[in-house]
Amino acid sequence: MVLTIGLAYFLWLLKKPDTAGDDIGHKPENRTVNIAVAANYKKILSSSIDKYQSDNQTTKDFTINIISGSTGALFTQIKNGAPFDLFLAADMERPQTLAQANLTIEDKPFIYTTGTLAMAYQSTGGKEVNCGDNNLDQGQLDQLIDGLLKEGEDSKTIVIANPITAPYGKAAEKLLEKSKSIEKENRIKIIQGKDIIHAQQILLSGHADIAFLASHMEEGINKPGFSYCSIDQSLYPPIEQGMVSIRSKQMNNPRQLIINEIIFHIKNISDEI
Repeated sequence: MVLTIGLAYFLWLLKKPDTAGDDIGHKPENRTVNIAVAANYKKILSSSIDKYQSDNQTTKDFTINIISGSTGALFTQIKNGAPFDLFLAADMERPQTLAQANLTIEDKPFIYTTGTLAMAYQSTGGKEVNCGDNNLDQGQLDQLIDGLLKEGEDSKTIVIANPITAPYGKAAEKLLEKSKSIEKENRIKIIQGKDIIHAQQILLSGHADIAFLASHMEEGINKPGFSYCSIDQSLYPPIEQGMVSIRSKQMNNPRQLIINEIIFHIKNISDEI
């Protein structure tokens, strides 16, 4: 069984062990694997692990919980002793910090993917644009933002993930600092979502005109009235995403075998992302 839940709900369940079984299909601790994953990668991981478990009979007696949140929030919970087995971050810094603190099995994180920023926005004039495999360079990005600003006299709101806790938000912040369109324009308001999924929700709800998200989140923006364009990776710091397995006091052999198989599976699919 694969269950995908938010970090806040997972932490609430930890405080209510008497009801956890009813809420998340709880199995004994040695039959449960908890994976902490950065919000931007949640959907990809959930789909992949679900298929992996359906094809692998050795995991049928295990519940695999996928807990998503911002990298910074997940990192803090792991440091505080939350019972995670794997951590798929949206950066390398936090997994490496855990490794240096001897909280992981590995000496250094495995890079499971390198992220690409994308700009999603409410289309104007009923014309939707999908840039496909053509990533925007700086000039094209500024031209696109300028074009959106010329549509009407109202100010525009840009949403990014919290740059303190979300690496994609940090990359977006650096990108916007270099944008000539942003620098010269006083009709732009920049707001923050708690993580990249929250930023996406703010855009889709109509509370922002532009959002800077991860390129692989395009499916979630594939709705009438919205356009999506990936941005050249040279315009912002690299978004290398690292994975580590968390050291446990109880190294149960059957359970550790499943964790090792999941790690092997994620490494195998990393080239396809």
